[in-house]
Amino acid sequence: MGLQKEKTVVKTPAETVIGWLMVFLSFLVMSLGFNNGEVSTMFWVGVSLIPFGIIFVVIGKQKKEAPKT
Repeated sequence: MGLQKEKTVVKTPAETVIGWLMVFLSFLVMSLGFNNGEVSTMFWVGVSLIPFGIIFVVIGKQKKEAPKT
């Protein structure tokens, strides 16, 4: 038949991808900073990646949902 399937490509903004990577990798960084019950600077660097990752995800979502004129 003459029906053609259209392929829909979803383009995720780079900010969203970077944000999710920051959130997921922050737990790895935090585990590297936790040594024998002591918390080092590396742990706090991992903790600080979480809010920055969330901010990047929100920016990416707003960029994706922006109305096109």
